[in-house]
Formats: sequence, structure tokens, C-alpha cells
Amino acid sequence: MKHIKHKISIGSCKGGVGKTTVAVNLAATLAERQYKVGIIDADICGPDVHLMLGVKEELKLHGMLSLIPPVSPQGIKVASIALMWLDDTRPLLWRGVERATLIKQFLGTVEWGSLDYLIVDLPPGTGDEALSLWESLTEEGLIIVTTPQELVMPDARKTVNAAREIGLSILGVVENMSGFVCPHCNKKTNLFGFGGGEHLAKEFNIPLLGKIPLDVHIRMAADENKPFITEYPKSVAAKEFNKMVNNLLHKLKKSR
Repeated sequence: MKHIKHKISIGSCKGGVGKTTVAVNLAATLAERQYKVGIIDADICGPDVHLMLGVKEELKLHGMLSLIPPVSPQGIKVASIALMWLDDTRPLLWRGVERATLIKQFLGTVEWGSLDYLIVDLPPGTGDEALSLWESLTEEGLIIVTTPQELVMPDARKTVNAAREIGLSILGVVENMSGFVCPHCNKKTNLFGFGGGEHLAKEFNIPLLGKIPLDVHIRMAADENKPFITEYPKSVAAKEFNKMVNNLLHKLKKSR
């Protein structure tokens, strides 16, 4: 891990807010900008990162103590339990301690080499896997993903408070599913309410990195096993996502 410059976790206490979409497309954007990037899928029970990046190779054992991560078509090194056996229908019936142990192995035994960024897609909540990662990555930071609706806000606040209690720095908030612009009439509809991420950022005095709208290209790219940021670079969501990444890189540069 000492050869990795930046380690960034993507998380939220709430499931279904788009953490994996943000994590995968952040990794793809950084790789497209010629950074060396790796990604860990820490959602052990529901891993999807390998699918969204089109990875079909397994993690390979190197000797007795280390694992070689496969590389996605975008040039991203990937570690996921799904790459230990390529059967997407097989459930993982592991208890929390076992899942946390696997996460520690991903941190300690995967041969990442020299990376500029390691992106970690966290599972929802503050269970054993998330805690293991947060405690190991306190020197870097967390990006909190939320949606605009008020129902999500209590869980988003829990995420902020949990990170601060552990001592994990918060890089900022990303508001996902932030409105939908009709491609036919250009009218914007706030399907999931308005301003939740912005209110959270102001309440806790943390940066709002960006607001990513609902866009059919996000779904299309995921179904094609590709990041939307590279497949549909002219889409509304891709343009807003690039602004978000620019804000993140500016903050990281400023905090050095």
C-alpha cells in the first residue's frame, strides 16, 4: 500500500444511491487522464464492479502470499471476490468477520504495484468490511454519495458522523440522481426531490463536489459492461461527472 499515492473510499450508509456507479466511473475517468488506477470492490455480498468494467479474468495467485489483479479494458487493476470464481449466481454466505478478513487481504496481499489512485467501492452501512477499510485508510478520505431526497438524509448524516468518529477525512459529497432532463423537450424534472446533497454539504461544512443527473446513458453503459464516462462522453451525465472529478482533483492538490 505504501506505493499508492491516494486511496479514496466511496461510501454511504444508504444502499442504492449509486456508489458503484460513482466509483467505477471515477476510476475510469482517472485512467483516461493517464493516471495509474486500481479499484477494490468491497461490497462482498453484491459485487458489481467487475461487470461494469467488463473484467472476465480471475484474480491469480502468485506464490503463496500474493494475488495478481486482472486489468480492465480501461487499464484499471481490479480486486473483487467475484474474480475468485466467475459464477455470478453463487451467493456468498459469510459472516461479517470473514468478510472483513477478505478486505484486509485485498489491502495487504494484492500486488497493486505503483498506483496514483486506489478507489474503494464500499458496501452500504458501517459493518465489519467498511470499518476495516475506514480504519486502514484514515490518512486519505471518503466521498459520500447521496441522492436529493429527504428520506436519504438521515443515513447520509450517519455516514458523516461515523467517518468523523473514526477520524476519516471527508473529501466531499456527490449528489447522484440529481434531476432528469427530458431528451425530447429539455424539461428538467426532479424525480427524487431537490437539494439533499447541497443541504448536507452546508450542514457539515464539507464540499459539494458535484451533482450527477439521471441519464439513460448511465444505464445503457452499465448493461454494456462499460463506464458511461468513456462510452458516452458527450452525455449530460458525463459532462457533469467530469466537473465533479475536476473539483476532486483540485481539492486533493490543495490539501497536499
